[in-house]
Amino acid sequence: MQRKKMLIAGLAIALLIGVASAALISYFGQVKMTATVKQAVLLDGKDINNMPILQTATVSGGESFCRYHWLQSQTSVPVTVGLYTWPDEAGITVTYTTTITELVGAEHYYDDCQRLVGLNVWLTLSDLLAKDLQYTVNVISNPKFAPNINIFITDGSGSYRVIHAWGKEWDGTGLKTVTFKQLLDGTMGYGASIRYSLLPPDLPEGSPKYYYSESELINDYGSWYAYFVEVRAQAGASGGQVLRPTGFKAAGITIEVPDSDTFTTVTLQPGEFLPFYICYKFDLLIKTGTYDIYTTVKPAPAS
Repeated sequence: MQRKKMLIAGLAIALLIGVASAALISYFGQVKMTATVKQAVLLDGKDINNMPILQTATVSGGESFCRYHWLQSQTSVPVTVGLYTWPDEAGITVTYTTTITELVGAEHYYDDCQRLVGLNVWLTLSDLLAKDLQYTVNVISNPKFAPNINIFITDGSGSYRVIHAWGKEWDGTGLKTVTFKQLLDGTMGYGASIRYSLLPPDLPEGSPKYYYSESELINDYGSWYAYFVEVRAQAGASGGQVLRPTGFKAAGITIEVPDSDTFTTVTLQPGEFLPFYICYKFDLLIKTGTYDIYTTVKPAPAS
């Protein structure tokens, strides 16, 4: 009987221990997402952590000058941005433009300021050429040579080339549209050459090969990936031609650039690279002094 009582007591203690150690869970599962976020639009290739971009100039009353900058979209959605200048200083006028005057002389051919508009892509060259590839520019004065289309390509493992399609001489002013095919087949251009770099020294291995049709290009490089495509003015050939981009179609994306001397808002398409100039004009009677002038790029308010 004593042993039975002890067994019952032991069992009771074990049950009590089991009840005491039980616990309820608060959830059945959990997901942790760590997101690394990039800024949607860059200014001169920099984000807000690298602002302001510092520039200086020494000028006299009555003078003016422009400085080159660029906007670059890193997002997959269109973004409308505005450019805002402050403070509103009497005697100082600030404007923004995509109009360029091409530099004279072949030594300036590789300057970044000759880039009119560009687009970051990641398509095989075959896929890129299967879509519309054309640009429209407004020729303001001194018509000479059509801008080029350049396609930057890679084999994906470290080899890079530039397909450099040259534009022909043209006449007249106003809106002009040129397709990549026209540059290749001789209608508006001189074909395309394959280059290793657009920055000097441009030293290809042996004589550069020239192409005069898309089929030739696709045969040699169709499986390579295009990662950037641009419209670039011909500085050395055009001798001071004034023009501005108004449209660019590439990789199925249509880019529209404001066709006006100045603009304050612009809609950037996914992957768009848009050069522009900030121009400063100083009144003849401006007071001597040092002035800080800020231009801020931010989302434009919905209209």
